[in-house]
Amino acid sequence: MPSLLKYLPDQCDWLHLDKKWICDVLMSLDNDGINQMIFEAKQKRRQKLDQTQNLIVHMRPEFAQALSESLNYSVQKGKSAHLIKQTSQRKRRMKKVEEVKGEEIAMRGSKQKYLQENKRMRDEFNDIKSHMDELVGYKQLVHQLHDNGVIDGEGRVLSNQPNLDMN
Repeated sequence: MPSLLKYLPDQCDWLHLDKKWICDVLMSLDNDGINQMIFEAKQKRRQKLDQTQNLIVHMRPEFAQALSESLNYSVQKGKSAHLIKQTSQRKRRMKKVEEVKGEEIAMRGSKQKYLQENKRMRDEFNDIKSHMDELVGYKQLVHQLHDNGVIDGEGRVLSNQPNLDMN
């Protein structure tokens, strides 16, 4: 092979040459030698594949399932089990952090927009709270009317006379 290289440019220039052209030059100079090199390279590759194929253990399906379950168990209950839990928690936390960051980016437009949104949320909260207070007052009124005999259990008026005894 070293004698064949004198017909070719430097190896650093091979990147810029067509591979087919290099093969044609080598095959035209020493067809049998190049074919022998290709055959030997194929045999070495086949031997390596056979060696790796021989490393594969063939087993019955029930044994393979038992092995995979034991590996799963050892991963879950082993020394690194707490690390596995932390990574899943970390993933959940990262989703929440990304969600908060998205909200911050949306609100980042201006401080005024943020303050307006904050005021809107407070007003909404206060409105809901006042409705809750009204409902509590209404519930107390209904109980008082029921206790005084003005309405029955279903909210129907029992008599037409106004009861002035309510306190």
